[in-house]
Amino acid sequence: MKLNLSTGEREYLNEVLSELKKYQINSRERRNIKNQIIEHIQESRENGEDSLTNLGDISTFISDYLEIQGGNIISSDTNHLQYKGKIKFKLILFISFVCTYFLSQLMFSMFLTQSFNPKRIGTTFDYNILYRIAENTWWNSLLILMSLSISIIITIAIMFYRKNKALVRS
Repeated sequence: MKLNLSTGEREYLNEVLSELKKYQINSRERRNIKNQIIEHIQESRENGEDSLTNLGDISTFISDYLEIQGGNIISSDTNHLQYKGKIKFKLILFISFVCTYFLSQLMFSMFLTQSFNPKRIGTTFDYNILYRIAENTWWNSLLILMSLSISIIITIAIMFYRKNKALVRS
């Protein structure tokens, strides 16, 4: 199908094809659309009509095409952005949980145990900030539970703060 297109028609066709490529429409479908647009332009010329006014603007053409094909131009963009936002939000929550846990464990081991006592020499205590900060098992378990509780509370507070902040924006 060879047809000499005007500059406006060529720009319209190229913009439509580039927009379809952004929405990950495969090359075969884009070729079919290109052929349909060229056929429409040819028929419009034969009938003495302006082909670009019949086609409408590019965004309307793309949204109509995606609606017919079962996709929605607005929902695909927002779903992709929401998915990225959810991953980022979960990552922030995870990092805040881990940092809060380590900080609370460090604070408890410095102030509530004998782990960092400089007068304590020659003992064989095996210190680990993740799960063993005290020699007594019951005290160690209590401190770990307190650290986990503090981390969960702070993480939930961050979650509610971020969600409320997002609600206020919209």
